This record gives sequence, C-alpha cells and structure tokens, in this order.
Amino acid sequence: MEENYNIMSVTSNTPEMVMLEVQVSQMMHSAVGSYLEPESEAIHQVNIAWWIDETRLNIEPRWQSVGGRLLQATQMAALCPFTLSKSIVRGILGLSPSEPLPEFPNRSSMNIMLWNCRGAGNKIFRRNFKEINKTHRPDVVALFETKVLFSSMGLFFNNLGYTASTIVDPVGRVGGIWLIWNPTQVSVNAFVANQQVIQATVQRKDYEDWVLAAVYALVL
Repeated sequence: MEENYNIMSVTSNTPEMVMLEVQVSQMMHSAVGSYLEPESEAIHQVNIAWWIDETRLNIEPRWQSVGGRLLQATQMAALCPFTLSKSIVRGILGLSPSEPLPEFPNRSSMNIMLWNCRGAGNKIFRRNFKEINKTHRPDVVALFETKVLFSSMGLFFNNLGYTASTIVDPVGRVGGIWLIWNPTQVSVNAFVANQQVIQATVQRKDYEDWVLAAVYALVL
C-alpha cells in the first residue's frame, strides 16, 4: 500500500500575521499508527497546531502478525521534536530559554482537504470522496493527479455543494489540479493556476484573508 500526504502552505501579507512565520511545529499527537489489511486504504487526520516552515511526516510501513493475521503497520510521526522547534523559535525571536513563547490566537476557520487521488474518474474515488465529505465536510478541496477532465465528472461535485472551482486539467492522462469549494462557506480567488500549482486568496466573513498554495510537484 502506498500512502500520499500533501503539505498545505499558508502565507499572508498582513502585518498582524507575519509572526506566523516563526511559530512552533507541533503535532497534537506525537505519532499516529494503524494496522491495515493488505491492499486496504486509510486516511490519517493529523491536527498540526503550529509550524515554522513545514512539518514533515515519517511514514514507516512494515508487516506484523496481529492475532495470527498478517497486517501492515503504518507509523507516522513528526521528524522535528517539539522541544527543538521551540528552541529554534526562541533563537529567531531572541528569547532566553526561560522566557515564554508568545501566544497566538487559533485562526483556523475552515476545513481544507488536499488529496493526491491519482485518478478521479472511477467509482472508488467517488465513493471515498462522498464518505470523506460526509465525515469531515471540507469547505475547500484540492485534488491532484486527477488524470481525467473535470467535465467528465458531470454534476458530481455540484451535488455535494462544491459549485465553484478553478481547474487545471491533465495533459492526456498526466497530472491535473482541481481546486473546488463551497461558495456558501468561503470565497476563493485564484491568481496563479498551472500544471504544478494553484495559488488563491481565501476569504471568509469575520476572518482575515490568507493565501492557499496547492502544489503538485515531485520532491527529490
């Protein structure tokens, strides 16, 4: 089984949000693990509260016998320890080890999903997407490597509330980035859209505007 994770980057040009660039990396849980049947699929939902630049996830699949059954154990954990992140932030801000880090309000205002689906034109994708939408109700969704034209989906996304979109269709069967959203919950205005990235300003009532970069690229 191969699992894919996408890192969402958030930037802002408003003065009050500049400090977000030096916040602390912390996963709400130090590690997330699961035991899976061969060829099965799973979704790990990890809440990242603070970050400096990015949070990397270390995924170590291995086979293990559980109750006489051979299952695949998948372990996922942050590579940078929380204590190290705090030390780095103190160095950036010029704080001594005894000085407390500044407190920042929780600016989370919406659920966002980024999914390297590797093909959106099949029944498995449609079934899984409906289940994810039912459980997590994301307001904005970025789908990567769709491999089919957006027009081939008909009214599938519209019927689930995603009636607005910025689309970069694949070239043949290669690539494709779809950014879709529920306009009753959020307003999205894309200003860059190509085969590797869609960048858009995200607006929601009573919240500050911010920029979402949905990137599809090979990391070497």
